[in-house]
Amino acid sequence: MSYCSTCDGPLFKGKQVVIVGGGNSAVTEALHLHNIGVQVTIVHRRDTLRAQEHLAKNVIENKIPVLFDTEIKEIRGKDRVEELLLYNHRTKETKPMKVDGVFIAIGYTPQWNSRRNWA
Repeated sequence: MSYCSTCDGPLFKGKQVVIVGGGNSAVTEALHLHNIGVQVTIVHRRDTLRAQEHLAKNVIENKIPVLFDTEIKEIRGKDRVEELLLYNHRTKETKPMKVDGVFIAIGYTPQWNSRRNWA
């Protein structure tokens, strides 16, 4: 599992990974991975991407698959990620997916304290 496509993305060149999320962070990470030769699929729990329109359009133009209404129920593997168990809320189906890695990209919330300084 990873949280940084810039750091870990090159390790997955030519391999299959999943990006978890549907906002700007997830879409940007997915596009970066795609551009460096990683086979990437976005898994998003909602029915539409939350990313800015131009980013979502780039996902479509680059033919990056998006599994909508879907969440990861289980990550399987011995010494590394090998398979995910995915659950689709709309169809109520659970199915496995072979992958080499998972990138979590669910966004960032800045921490602001009462003295108007970053925490």
